[in-house]
Amino acid sequence: MLDKATPRQVDSSRRRTEGLPSVRRSPQTPDFDRVSPLPNLSPTPVKMVSISKFKSLTPDRNIANMHAEIDNNNDEIERRIFGAHDVYIKEEDQSLDMLEPGEEFTPEEQLEVEIEDENANAVTKLARRRGKSELGTTLMSILTTLFSIAIVAYAAWWREEKIKVGYCGIGKPAIRNTGYLEWAGKLVPQCETCPTHAVCRGRLNTDCYTDYVLVPHPFSLGGLIPLAPTCQPDSEKIRRVSVLSDAVITKLRDRAAAIECGYIKPASEEEEGISEKGIMDALYEMKSPTLSDDQFRELWNNAVQDLENKDEVVTSMTSGGDRYFKSTDLSNINWTCAIRKNTLALLFRWKLEILGVVTIILASLKIRSSMVRRQVYARQVQRLVGIALKRLAQQQRAYYNDRTADIAYLPVNQLRDQILSREFDPEKRQTLWAGVAKVVEMNSNVRSTNVEHMGEIMRCWTWIGSSALLDMDAGEEEGTASQRDEAELRSIMGGEEDKTELVKSREELTPRILY
Repeated sequence: MLDKATPRQVDSSRRRTEGLPSVRRSPQTPDFDRVSPLPNLSPTPVKMVSISKFKSLTPDRNIANMHAEIDNNNDEIERRIFGAHDVYIKEEDQSLDMLEPGEEFTPEEQLEVEIEDENANAVTKLARRRGKSELGTTLMSILTTLFSIAIVAYAAWWREEKIKVGYCGIGKPAIRNTGYLEWAGKLVPQCETCPTHAVCRGRLNTDCYTDYVLVPHPFSLGGLIPLAPTCQPDSEKIRRVSVLSDAVITKLRDRAAAIECGYIKPASEEEEGISEKGIMDALYEMKSPTLSDDQFRELWNNAVQDLENKDEVVTSMTSGGDRYFKSTDLSNINWTCAIRKNTLALLFRWKLEILGVVTIILASLKIRSSMVRRQVYARQVQRLVGIALKRLAQQQRAYYNDRTADIAYLPVNQLRDQILSREFDPEKRQTLWAGVAKVVEMNSNVRSTNVEHMGEIMRCWTWIGSSALLDMDAGEEEGTASQRDEAELRSIMGGEEDKTELVKSREELTPRILY
């Protein structure tokens, strides 16, 4: 009786033999190992309920308690097992059908059967819910497809109507709102205004004027949406014309600068500019090989029109019908010429003021120089007068005291040549001695007389002053006094070495007898 296996044990043994998982499992954890492999499917963790706590209870009590646990966790099981495949339901039903009725189950087996039934019911409910969800998804897909088709159809109709309506006054009239809703009128395409600088035709065909290019609307998406384009100036052509015009202006400015600086001397006023043919030929040699002659001629005509609108360009016609262009802009003058021209212009503009300032400066320098010369002349005369008086006093002492001189006077001319022996400029000698003679003859210690000396009538000076002046050099050596007088004369006359070389060797100024 003990060795006889129960139906549950027989089923478990069969499953182990066939490699199938055992039916016995946790009450809340369905066995997904028997389900076919599914992509991205992992076992769902569920709260575990231990069976050991039911071993000491009767079968009826165990079943009642387990029903309460199953009800509490049923929502969680449904939520977490939603990802399971329908194959699980089929295999679960097959596994239940394999159980053969027979002997009564033990309490534990009875509990497991109840749990499996509850799990099967939960999975069935989830499968039904999933079927309803798939039906809703299918309906939503159908509605989305129909709505997309409607949108595409409306877009195609709107595009075709927009092209037919075209520009206002050229295409067919737009559909007017007669009986339908007012807001629906906004869904009908309206005509477009013809852009400026353009020639408009039917079905939104547009041609631009010369020197303008057609620019599509930024939201036309390459013509998919029929929106009116615009005509904008041809920037590339304008750039080329501007380059050509700038080159011509540069040549005109260079020629104007050369004429202004005197590098070029034109024969006539017309030749101050450059002929139109000369400029065109010079620029034609510089054109790119990819630029055709017709394109160059078109650019040249536009450049000539641009030149005529420039304020700095002067156009003139010769008697032969040649047109010349001349620029009044002198911005291309080099630095040397600019400095010279600006200096001359400044002098010419402020000539009176500059002349007055120069005159004042020269007059000031002249007055200062004259004052300096007068001061130097006064000092020289003063010192030469002192030397002359000393010589007269020495001559008087040599005659009366020493008895070494034959005369007591000195001839004026001889005294002059002796004192001014270092001055070789006759005019300066005359000027200095005139000042000395004037002062000496005004001295009351000197007598001026005309005396016959050596057969000639000469003007002579004689010292008639006190003896104190005669004795002022009595304690000095003869050589010392002579050297002092020589040094004083050198300081008065400048002491130039080239002059001293011209003076012959002679005794220095000493109180000796002259005659």
